[in-house]
Amino acid sequence: MTRVLLVEDSPTDTMIIKRLLDRDDHTFELETAATGAEADRLLASGSFDCLVLDHMLPDTNSLEYLRHIREGFGELPVVIITGQKHDWIRHSSLELGASHFLSKDEVLKGALPGAILSATESSRQSPQEGEDEETAEDEASGRPSPEALYRTLLDTMRGGVLTLDGRGNITFSNPQAGELMGKPAAHLLGRSLDTFISAEEGTLHREHQQEVNAGAICTYELMVQPAGRKPIPVHVSHAPLRDQEGTITGSILVLSNISDLRAAQVELTQSQARYRTLIEIAPEAIVHFDLAGTIQYHNDQLCRLTGYTALELEGIKVDHILLTDDKIDLEGLYRQAVEDEQFARTFQARILTRTGHVRHVEVSTAAVEESGSMRGIIAYVRDDTLRFAAERQIRQAKATAEFASDLLSHDINNLNQGTKGYLELLLEQTRVDDTANRLTNQALEQVESSSRLIHEVRHLLDIRGQTPALEPVDQVTTIQRVLEQVRARYPKRELSIEVETPEEAHALATGLLGDLYLNLLDNGVKYNPNPEAKLRIEVAKNTLRGAPAWLTSISDNGNGIPDDQKEALFDRTTRRKGSSKGWGLGLSLVLAIVDQYEGKVWVEDARPGPGACFKVLLQASSPSQPPAQTGKAGKASKAGKGPS
Repeated sequence: MTRVLLVEDSPTDTMIIKRLLDRDDHTFELETAATGAEADRLLASGSFDCLVLDHMLPDTNSLEYLRHIREGFGELPVVIITGQKHDWIRHSSLELGASHFLSKDEVLKGALPGAILSATESSRQSPQEGEDEETAEDEASGRPSPEALYRTLLDTMRGGVLTLDGRGNITFSNPQAGELMGKPAAHLLGRSLDTFISAEEGTLHREHQQEVNAGAICTYELMVQPAGRKPIPVHVSHAPLRDQEGTITGSILVLSNISDLRAAQVELTQSQARYRTLIEIAPEAIVHFDLAGTIQYHNDQLCRLTGYTALELEGIKVDHILLTDDKIDLEGLYRQAVEDEQFARTFQARILTRTGHVRHVEVSTAAVEESGSMRGIIAYVRDDTLRFAAERQIRQAKATAEFASDLLSHDINNLNQGTKGYLELLLEQTRVDDTANRLTNQALEQVESSSRLIHEVRHLLDIRGQTPALEPVDQVTTIQRVLEQVRARYPKRELSIEVETPEEAHALATGLLGDLYLNLLDNGVKYNPNPEAKLRIEVAKNTLRGAPAWLTSISDNGNGIPDDQKEALFDRTTRRKGSSKGWGLGLSLVLAIVDQYEGKVWVEDARPGPGACFKVLLQASSPSQPPAQTGKAGKASKAGKGPS
């Protein structure tokens, strides 16, 4: 007795097959299933000698189901029956391991019982009886058969594989090709490849198909359109299939998904476009030259810098646009680049423009590598002509200032001292009348004023050209010393001076702190119209930029400073309201000194008024604090505003 499982969804066909098997002399025990899923349950619960499988089922087809059962039920004999007359179905089913393939007409003529018995008998035969000697030897030795090797190769390779018949219909598909097309591999069989590509792509494919049918091997690209997904770019290798006589019977296609490659190409193109845009809009010139120094690429800025056109720069040596003394040592550059993986070098050079002008430039270079080999140098060229000219002007101005300072400090000051000496000798003469005495005193005061002016100018020039280290200076003793100088400077003025300070108040300063306070106190007396000049000095703790500081307030009882002039008070060019004169060089010196100390200075109305109150805010320091290097002069201070 032979147990048979029939998988057939047509009740009529099932009834016919049952009658045919019942009439046969051999005894068949038949069970039926209408779907692949139902057949799975029966195969799992019982033992069958043969499986009779209809090609088209509601949930699968014979080819797909053959693949499925080979994984779970080994070499169960299978007979496939179908009403469709397609050679590719027969070919594919036998290739997948079916024992027999029968049309419905052959079944009606009584061929099914014999096919079942033949299939079961073949499965029981030994390798020596049912297989050729080579296959039997392979199995006996444990080696896989060539067919098994090819099947494993097709099922595990990354690319999709399709075979087409002479009409372009798919006769075989591995799982990877099915995945590309968006359908199970078995569902592709019998369908035209044109189903899965656009009309335009179909035209391209058919052109290559004609070449393959003529014996050529072609490679090309197609856009596959899987169901429900975006098109997939694939690379196609297309070759003819021949029978034993060499006749072309179809073709084979190997499909490789190149989505990642296409995405990388797009990203590379976009990246190149971005970098090219950056290079073209860069404010500086960028040039690439090869190992021989020949310009390979440059942006438009190099044309603007040199005055040459792009055509004139094409293919010339980079040394052609440099002065003779500034030629690039290419050999040295390349040697450094080879020895140092992080090679980068910056140097100064001079470019000779097309019109013969010299432009000073700063050149930054880096090595260009490709596949691990040096391909040249890329240079970033910045026009430094204006900076170079500015630095030269600064050097000249500094030299001029040093000359002026030296002239004032020595030559002119020596002349003033000589004049002062003669005037003092004249006053000592007993025969000088009152008029001569008055005029001589006035001349002496002018000489004193001239000497003080020279002193202030020299200090101002020194301050603006230096960045000295700050150190603790006691403001209390400094103010006391300055007050003595003020009393000596105005012996005939009635002065009322009030001082309120702690015992000591050390600030970060230099020896010029006394000049700062002397100028502020001197202004409080010099421009005070009252018979009695009243001065009040107060030193108190405060903060500057969140750190401890000392705030010194110097008030007078003069006319005060108008609000609209407080902001510009420390500017030498600002004129006093109602006067053709400014506020003097002394306040400019005050601002310069406070700038150097990174402090603040401003002016307010005196309280109680009238009068002005100058405020000086300096960083506090302990007596033992080491010297501190200041920043750039003038950066931290602000004239005309309070602390922050």
